[in-house]
Amino acid sequence: MDYYTSSDNGFGTQGTTPFVTTTKTTEKGASCSCCDFSSRSYQAYIVILINVFFLLAGILLVFIGSWSIANQDYYGNFLAGATFGFVTWSIIFVGLLVIFVSLFGIYAAFKESKLLLKIYVGFVGTLMLMEVVVVTVALVYRGKIYSSVESSFNATIVHQYGFKSQVTKALDSLHRDQECCGVNYYVDWKYSKWVQDQNKGKDEDDVLVHAPDTCCKTETENCGVLAHPNNLYDHGCLKRVTDFFARNLLALSMVALSVMLLQVLALVVSILLLNRVRKQIVWEWY
Repeated sequence: MDYYTSSDNGFGTQGTTPFVTTTKTTEKGASCSCCDFSSRSYQAYIVILINVFFLLAGILLVFIGSWSIANQDYYGNFLAGATFGFVTWSIIFVGLLVIFVSLFGIYAAFKESKLLLKIYVGFVGTLMLMEVVVVTVALVYRGKIYSSVESSFNATIVHQYGFKSQVTKALDSLHRDQECCGVNYYVDWKYSKWVQDQNKGKDEDDVLVHAPDTCCKTETENCGVLAHPNNLYDHGCLKRVTDFFARNLLALSMVALSVMLLQVLALVVSILLLNRVRKQIVWEWY
């Protein structure tokens, strides 16, 4: 009995260690695999979910920017300077990049690839810097939009109305849709070359044209000869137009800022997921 015990102990000494080691490795590996799977999947799903929101935000940015450009064309390209065009086109470009990066992020999180996640983090960081520049320019320009639009608007009424068909149609549509006349008041039209040409050769006793017929509250042929607030719209178009563009710039900026906040969250979760993938690779190596 003593010999058997001694022999058994000797066998146990040689055989127990690998047995215990194998058991610990199996338990540790199973435990780590279980925890690693659930943890990685949780982080990956968060990244995928955030990027779905990115995708929707990118589509929204492209839509708002395109709509603003379309309405700028509707107003004849005379209401906003180059800065507005830069901001709107830049946000459309950023929106397209957001769509691309979001799709790439969904794929990278789904694959849980170390290389793809690194590229995605780099994309997000670069995109955030671009958005900061665009949003800053948009907010700065929003504060200066009144003076910028007023200058170009005056030049349009004085020099282009009646001579450029696209501008003429745009201004006529603006008068009808916004129920306004002139820049600040209908008397602004007295400086227009078109009005001056209409009244050329006439004296003060003749019937003079004071504004386009589209400035009339009830539009009829030659109704613009009666310069009276009861007949013509008595408020200018400048405030209507600047409010329109200011609202659009603010909306674009708010959407871009919301995307940036989501990107910060995506950046943090992606880095956590990347670290988890690295640890898994190290564990599998050993």
